[in-house]
Amino acid sequence: MIGSLIVSLRSAILLLLVDVVGIVGLFNLAHYLRTWFINKALPADPLSLAWTDPLSLSWVAGVFLVSMYVFDVYRSVLRESTARLVVRTASAVLVASGIVTILVYFIRPDPLNPLYWRGVLPVGTAMFLVWAVSWRKLISIWAKERTRGYRWLVLGSGQLASCIWHDVRGKPELGKFCFLKMRAVEHVPEAEKMPVLQENISGLPEILQRSWTGVILAAEKAPDDHILTGLMRARLRGLRVYDMTDFYERFLFKLPVLNIRDSWLTLAHGFNLLHHTTALRAKWVIDLLLSLAIFIALAPLGLVVALAIKLDSSGPVLYRQVRTGLNGAAFTLYKFRTMV
Repeated sequence: MIGSLIVSLRSAILLLLVDVVGIVGLFNLAHYLRTWFINKALPADPLSLAWTDPLSLSWVAGVFLVSMYVFDVYRSVLRESTARLVVRTASAVLVASGIVTILVYFIRPDPLNPLYWRGVLPVGTAMFLVWAVSWRKLISIWAKERTRGYRWLVLGSGQLASCIWHDVRGKPELGKFCFLKMRAVEHVPEAEKMPVLQENISGLPEILQRSWTGVILAAEKAPDDHILTGLMRARLRGLRVYDMTDFYERFLFKLPVLNIRDSWLTLAHGFNLLHHTTALRAKWVIDLLLSLAIFIALAPLGLVVALAIKLDSSGPVLYRQVRTGLNGAAFTLYKFRTMV
C-alpha cells in the first residue's frame, strides 16, 4: 500500500489498542502483585483473584488516553528520536497520573477499591510507562524500516526542491528521492548534490510509469498543461501526488513557512475541525477539564508566587490587560505581575 504507516490512521488505532490492553492488563497485574506482597504467596488459582473495578479502571484509562492524545503520542512521536519519544510519552503518562491523583484526592473513592491503593496505582502507572515507550519504539523501528524502500519523484530542481533535499537527505527512513528538472535552464544548486535525473521533462509520462511511492511538485512556477495532464493520469492509476507544503505537513510534520502561499491557507485540510461542531464541543470540554486539573495542581505554587511578588515589590499581584480573542471579542487577561 502506498503511503506511510506512520501518518496513517491504522498506526494510531494500533497504538490506541496497545495502550488499552496495557492499561487493563498492567493495572490488574499491579493488583495481583500487591496481593502477593501482602499475602506472601500467590493464590493457587490466579483467576480466583478479583480484578480491579471495571468502572474505576475505565475512567482512569480515559484520563490516560486523553492525555496521550493531547501530547500527540499516537502519530508524530514515532518520527522523533528515542530521547524525544521517551520524554513526550513520559510527560503524557505523568500528567495523566497527576490528574488521576488530584481527582482521587478530591473525590475520595471507596478505600477498599484496590485500584487506588498505593501499591497498585503508582506501580501500574510505572509499568504502563515502560509498556507505552517500548511499543512506540518497536513500531517506530518497524515503520522506518518499512519506508526505507520508498521512492519519491520530485518535480523541480530549483530553490524549492533544494529545500526538500536539505530536509530529507538526513532521513533515510523516508526513502530515496529523485529530482527531475522542470525546465532545461533550471539551476541546480551544486552544494546540495541533489540526485537529479538526466532525463528531460518531456519524458514525464514514461518516467511516471516506473515504480514510485509518490510525486512531489516543487516547481518555482505553475507547471504546463501537459505536465498537469500527465500527473492527473498518474493519479487515476493510483499514484499519489503532493505539493511541497502538503508533503511537509504529512511526512515531516512541519510546514515550509517561507514557501507557503495564500492559496494553501485557504484550501488546507487542517481547518476541518471548524466544520465539526461535535468535535469542537469535545475539544472545549477536554480543554476545560485539563485546565481545571492543572490549575488545581499548581494552586499551591501559585500562592507561593503571589506571596513572593507581594514581598518583593508594591502593587497588585495580578496584572490585567484587555486582549483580542475568538472572532475579535475582547477579554481580560490575568497574569502574575512579573515586571515593576
